[in-house]
Amino acid sequence: MSWWAWYISLQDPRRGDKLPLERDTRIQYDWAELTKGGRNGFYLVVLALSWWRTLLKTDAEKLCFKNAASEITWALHQMVRALRSTTNSPKKRKGREEER
Repeated sequence: MSWWAWYISLQDPRRGDKLPLERDTRIQYDWAELTKGGRNGFYLVVLALSWWRTLLKTDAEKLCFKNAASEITWALHQMVRALRSTTNSPKKRKGREEER
């Protein structure tokens, strides 16, 4: 399985199953597979990408890698945005205020 095929399998199906993946910022995608903690989440995606980088030889491979790096950068920004909106929701804030 290629890195891309594996990465796509971790995505919310609404992002599609072909490159380029959908990047609609109006949609709140499900990032559950990538936001897993420990070695099975986003860390593993970045680690695999770093291994891939060590094997680059041709310009085509370098371009493919650059596209992958751009994709995971976008995904990370979206995951942070989603986590912030979850932690800043009125329900969550109320719970934190009651703890004080």
